[in-house]
Amino acid sequence: AELGYTIGLLPREINLKQSQGYVREALKRDYDVIVIGGLTGEFFDSELLETIFTRVREGTGLVWVQPNKLPAQYEALLPLTAWKPTSLPELPWRKSAQHPLTAAVPWETLPTTGCSVYTVNGQALAMAGDRPLLAVREEGRGRIAAWGYNTGWQGPGAYSNGLTPWRRNAPQQFAYWEYHIGLLGRTMLWAARREPEVLTVGDVMTRAV
Repeated sequence: AELGYTIGLLPREINLKQSQGYVREALKRDYDVIVIGGLTGEFFDSELLETIFTRVREGTGLVWVQPNKLPAQYEALLPLTAWKPTSLPELPWRKSAQHPLTAAVPWETLPTTGCSVYTVNGQALAMAGDRPLLAVREEGRGRIAAWGYNTGWQGPGAYSNGLTPWRRNAPQQFAYWEYHIGLLGRTMLWAARREPEVLTVGDVMTRAV
């Protein structure tokens, strides 16, 4: 299968083995957090997955958006497991737990989105309808967060997926996508253990826990 760039970023397409090689080289460097968005788990061979989770156990944070099609032994390390291949219908968001990642966000006013079906393997912090939307857990010395929302028009595991929710023609008349980007950034800081010590919640200053 080709994962080549077809929009002119590279002069030629690159295949799966070449793509894996680039990721393997990149993982030789140190990072505060690794972020994976919407990709099919079939992209990652066992060597790459073992490298990623070894880094996590050593203290690197991991944020995985809409994990799917992963081998069972690695899916079991994520806070969202037992993925089922659906992201419909579009569902409303709501906070389900008090946490630095859920503070000061107007969850109920954000657009409905698609969200895959998962089983929680950790602490669920937010829901889309009755489905877990955001969950967290720790593995060794590392923090892991997983989002379940749909990231592309083709659904989970397709070739065109991103990091933030995919939503067409949302009725909201405010810049809701800023909250999507902000939530992703906040999740990255939390996973990297770089979150601020003090959070502003409305007019109240609260120490993060």
